[in-house]
Amino acid sequence: MLPRLALRAAALLLAGTTGCLTTRIVASDPTATVYVDGRAYKGEARIVQMGPPHRARILVKTADGRAVRAEVSRSGLTALAWSLYTSGVCLLVCWAYPARVDVAVPRAPSAWDLAPEDDPWLQPPGWTPPAQRPADRWDAPPER
Repeated sequence: MLPRLALRAAALLLAGTTGCLTTRIVASDPTATVYVDGRAYKGEARIVQMGPPHRARILVKTADGRAVRAEVSRSGLTALAWSLYTSGVCLLVCWAYPARVDVAVPRAPSAWDLAPEDDPWLQPPGWTPPAQRPADRWDAPPER
C-alpha cells in the first residue's frame, strides 16, 4: 500500500514541477505585458497550477497605458479529490488554479468611435468641443 501511495505522490509532484500542470493567463491584446504577483510576462503567462492555497494578483498593461487588474485563486476541489489517493497530503499542496484565465483588455479609443454630436467634422462653424463647453447653458455667455 505504501509504495503505491509514494508512487502516486511522486507522479503528482513530478507533474506539477515539470510544467504539465500549468495555468495560462492570456491577455486579449497579445502585445500587452502580463504581471502575475509582480513577475512580468509578454502577452501570456504560464504559472504552476498546483500548490498551497494562494490568490494571484494579475495586472495587464499595454504600451499605450491601458491597464486591467484581476485576481485568481486556487480551488480546493482538486485537493479534495487527490487527498483520497495521497492520505490527505493533497489537502495542503494540491490546490489548483483554473487551466486558463482570459483577461480582456479594453479596446484603444479611436477617432472613429466618436458620437456624431462630438465629431468636429460633422459640426457647423463656431462649434466648441464638449470639453470646452460650460457645464450649464445658463452659465454660458449670451449668444449673438
